[in-house]
Amino acid sequence: MSDSTETPSNTSSQTASEKPSRNPLEKMVVWGVIAIGLVIVGIEARGKLGYDQTLSGLSQKMKEIDESGDDSQALTYDSAQSYLKFGPTISEEEPFGRLRKSRTLEWFSLAKEYKMKLILDEDGTLLFVETSKPPEEPEPEMTPETDDDGIVEPAESFTPPSGTIAEEEKPEQESATEEE
Repeated sequence: MSDSTETPSNTSSQTASEKPSRNPLEKMVVWGVIAIGLVIVGIEARGKLGYDQTLSGLSQKMKEIDESGDDSQALTYDSAQSYLKFGPTISEEEPFGRLRKSRTLEWFSLAKEYKMKLILDEDGTLLFVETSKPPEEPEPEMTPETDDDGIVEPAESFTPPSGTIAEEEKPEQESATEEE
């Protein structure tokens, strides 16, 4: 008999653990937004990784050739193609007339432009790589100079600009010392 009768505490614990399910349309919208976000992240990652890996590989190979000093190891366009990563779109131009050619490599991206130019001579030898992104340089540290006691020294060549409070206070201070 005790099994057939339900106590109020049993019914309240069952309803608390059973949450109402979400609307199927709401689930589809949420998962759709997540899927679109993942596709966008994938497209951007492919463009950036392709650009960075190609630039790194070409730069390293050209540096090795420059350090060796051997012109017979010159990097040709055909051999440079092995360094192209994630299939960039390649367009050929002749910006310098007949003697030099350029090939523009571009990786698809929704947010940024990943583009570089390979400048070639008439034999197809890679002369240099032109990018729109400046090379990363470490920022100089801006630390004040200190003396042996750890006190910050003022800059020797600093003069306050004209019309500042420091210049306006000087005559008043001098007149106050003259009155005493």
